[in-house]
Amino acid sequence: GPLSHEDTLAVLAGADVLLSASSMESYGMALADARVTGVPILACAGGHSAAHVAVHAGGQLLNNPRDLAVACLELVREPHVLADRIERARRNAPSPRPWALAASELLAQLGGSECLAK
Repeated sequence: GPLSHEDTLAVLAGADVLLSASSMESYGMALADARVTGVPILACAGGHSAAHVAVHAGGQLLNNPRDLAVACLELVREPHVLADRIERARRNAPSPRPWALAASELLAQLGGSECLAK
């Protein structure tokens, strides 16, 4: 069933990795949440996913779902690689940004509140 945002973050914090096979992320809320909880992200490239995936934080962008599956198998077969990714993700997790701030930055990029009136 549905989870509150706080419960979602708690579940993500207990994960070893977030996999995303989406070929087009318009924003990537799950990716953003995984990043602030210190979970490494393996995702297919497309849309806005690259903004959330950082190699220095244990992440990896892949070209397609097949490459994603191969990368996932590597983590299963090489636990030290997964452990390194987890450590880098936790060490480099950004501070959470309030959604109100993100919304105001988006409005500013779109030309301010007058874009809402159109």
